[in-house]
Amino acid sequence: MILPGTTKDGRPRISYSQLNSWTSKSAFRGINIGGQEVTQSGKHGYILERMVGYEYPPDPSKESFAPFGDKVEDAICEQDFSGFTDREANVLKSIKPLGVFQKPVEIDFGDFVLTGFIDDCNKTPTKLRDYKTASVNSAKKYYTDEYKQLEIYALERYKRTGKLPTSLEVCVIERIGNPFRGEELKVGENVWYIEREISKQILDDVEEWVVENTREIAEYYETFLKMNIK
Repeated sequence: MILPGTTKDGRPRISYSQLNSWTSKSAFRGINIGGQEVTQSGKHGYILERMVGYEYPPDPSKESFAPFGDKVEDAICEQDFSGFTDREANVLKSIKPLGVFQKPVEIDFGDFVLTGFIDDCNKTPTKLRDYKTASVNSAKKYYTDEYKQLEIYALERYKRTGKLPTSLEVCVIERIGNPFRGEELKVGENVWYIEREISKQILDDVEEWVVENTREIAEYYETFLKMNIK
């Protein structure tokens, strides 16, 4: 199997964020064709960025969401709220960290390796938590099957120990403000704790999803490489 990314020792590597981009049905970043912006699906966007090497032009409004999420997560994990107002800090202080931050995850699927990081977990780890910032509307996706990140990381524990985690939890911090209108992003008033269901069947299904989509990426990439042989 050949993938656009590899581990340090040269093994084919994929991540949850790549799989999420590949399978996304929502609009991807647009490209400029003949003076017009053409919106791409997740799959087409992945091919352009990861295979073709297309560099998207900077978009400050779109690129503000990820840094804000990182800033919020760092504040919770490090218990340093100096970058926030007193009101925002009080909301963030209400969230009690589990204690182990950015725990590396590596799952060996034979033909490839999946890597990632658990935002927060206990030492065992039996409880896994993912931090997200979202508006009221965008938070809804973490209740659906579209979201699979924690289930994938739970699969690593199951493969390694034969045991299921006891809890998978998405901690969603309300995000307010709209950079598209020039508004600064801020922490809202609400924190939602979304418990994800966990079972052996769910892990079997998510493993099948990972393998199926990774193989599809590899097939596209191998075709791309053959078509671009110099």
